[in-house]
Amino acid sequence: MFIEGELYAGNNDSLLSLIGLKNGADETWINNATVTAELRDSQGVLVPGMSWPETLSYIAGSDGNYQLSLDAALNLAAGHYYQLRIIVDAGGLSAQWDISIQTTHRG
Repeated sequence: MFIEGELYAGNNDSLLSLIGLKNGADETWINNATVTAELRDSQGVLVPGMSWPETLSYIAGSDGNYQLSLDAALNLAAGHYYQLRIIVDAGGLSAQWDISIQTTHRG
């Protein structure tokens, strides 16, 4: 499993993807989880512009892939670091990742 996507600075939409979510015990794909995300600034405050936590949607027919469109209304500052928290609830299985991610210019 890995997280991919870039946070674009300014008035730009971004796409966040969680790729290949698996059960670590038996290596089966998890296609029916509730996956949510939160984005916080360097002070730990939720970034305004979306209603956190936001739910990532399962990509039909994929092997454990989920996506979330991040709205341009976030208006993220160029070159700043943000804390992305991903929370997974898969009916008795749970996981959480905290990732530091820096914004970039679209170009």
